[in-house]
This record gives sequence, structure tokens and C-alpha cells, in this order.
Amino acid sequence: PAITEAFNPSSDFFGFAVDPCDAANLGNGPDPATRAANCASIGLPANFDSLSSSRSFKQAIAGNPSLRNEKADSWTVGVVLEPSFIPRFRASVDYVDIKLNDVIDQLSGDQVVANCYDSADFPNNEFCGRIVRDAYDADGTQNDGQLTFIETGYFNSAQLRYKGYLASVDYRIPVPSIATDGQIGINVSYQYLDELTSRADANSAPSHTEGSIGYSKHKGVLTVNYSQPTFGFFTQLSYIGKAKIDTQVPDDYYPDGLNNIPSVVFVNMGANFDIDERFELRLTVDNVFDKQPPYPYPASGG
Repeated sequence: PAITEAFNPSSDFFGFAVDPCDAANLGNGPDPATRAANCASIGLPANFDSLSSSRSFKQAIAGNPSLRNEKADSWTVGVVLEPSFIPRFRASVDYVDIKLNDVIDQLSGDQVVANCYDSADFPNNEFCGRIVRDAYDADGTQNDGQLTFIETGYFNSAQLRYKGYLASVDYRIPVPSIATDGQIGINVSYQYLDELTSRADANSAPSHTEGSIGYSKHKGVLTVNYSQPTFGFFTQLSYIGKAKIDTQVPDDYYPDGLNNIPSVVFVNMGANFDIDERFELRLTVDNVFDKQPPYPYPASGG
């Protein structure tokens, strides 16, 4: 663990949080039945109306001196093909499997609360001890059952798992009819994201991230270029497959099918010119056709 992760002093702030026990969220999460049972066990009704998303309340962030080292097991198997009957052709396919245990994560208030109520060992997991909730006695008081405090920070999540296929094809074709040393290059790279899951603790159902925004199951890049000693240009197509805002909610959770984000292709182009032996001019244009990403898209990352 880094010094900040282990020893960051506690600091208070006011923030919001998505309450998994709210009636609108009770059927979401990696295991909705476990979530619903845990919320009911503390007396919250199925129609509970949480205010934690609409009014701020006190929270804190702090380091965790009990953090353990991360450990990973990984293996890869692949094949590379360079057939003699197709000169300058190369293709490869790899399968990658990575299992990272005791993952150090900085969790938000949303994640701390969700990990508490989505665990089979509720309320004895380490997340529930960082939450304060008013008792619910159904007397009509607005504060009944509401979240009043969350301590966020750094935790050892039980596991992060990645499984995926990576493929690449590269082919170079001489074109002496254009220039003595001219050649056309074709390159395709592709990733299929088979699994990207995390577990907050050993008793939690895995949370699936594959297929969400930024983690589309299908991604690929096609690049075609022409090059000779003093001049070259390229065109690149970047494909990002369809995705979902949240893979752990029913499709009708968002109105008008907004949970389903369509695929998109961005086009980049560029060229380079040798002016003389010591000077080269390069021009690159990203997103040539000003293609907008599908709505909604993340404010950062992805």
C-alpha cells in the first residue's frame, strides 16, 4: 500500500450516496435477493424512500493502516503465425487470465454502502462498520431509516478478475509501381473482453463491469498506411462496441432504453513529409469527421 492509502488522515465532508435499500434500487446489484433480504433484516420496508441521493449528509475519508499487499496469479496462452507462403504477414492470438487478490481500491460512499448490503455476511463485513443509519420505526418521521454517516477510504477488495482474447494481424505489401521502397501496411488489433469482475469480499457475488461504458466487450483498431522513405500517410478506424450504463440493473431501470449505448467508430488520419535530411513535417487529425460519442458518455476516463 502507498503511504496515502495506509495513513491518510481522516477528513470530513458532506456528500450524497445511492442507498441500495431505496425502493428504486432494491432489485439492482450483483445479487438482488441478498440485498433485499439484508435491507429487510434491519426493518426497512420494500417501499422505503431514501433521501441520501437528494440531500447531503456527513461523510469522511481516511487511510487504512490494515491494508494488505495485492497478489496476482496470471497466465497467458497464445499462438503466432508467420506462414512462409505469405511473406510479410503476421497474425497472433492470445488468451489472458488475471486474478488479482486483495485489490487495493478507493471506494466511494455509494460503493461502501452497496458492498455492505450486497454481502452474504451482512452486517459483519468491514463495510457495514463504516455506516451509520437511523433506526426505522415507521412513525412517519422523515429521518426514519436514513443514512447519516459513511466513512469512505481504501480497502482490500477480495478479488479483481480479467479474462480476455487479444488478436492482431499485420501485413506489409510492397508497391514498387508507386515508389521503389514504397509499401502499404495493414494492421488490425482486436480485444474481446470476456470477463471483468470484482468482489468486495469473499461472501459477495461478483460485480460485472464487462460491457459497461469504457469496458465494451468488443474493441478494435484498423490502420492502413502507405510509406516510402520521404513520405507517408495513414487512416485509422477505431471501433468501440456497444455498452451499458450499468450492467447490474434491468434494462427498464432507465427510461426509453437509455441503458443501451450503441457502438461507435472514430476515424483518424495523418501524413508525414521529409522536407530535407534534418526536417520532417507531420500532420495528424483525430476524429476527422467530428463524430460525437454516444450519449451518455463518462465525464472522464473510459
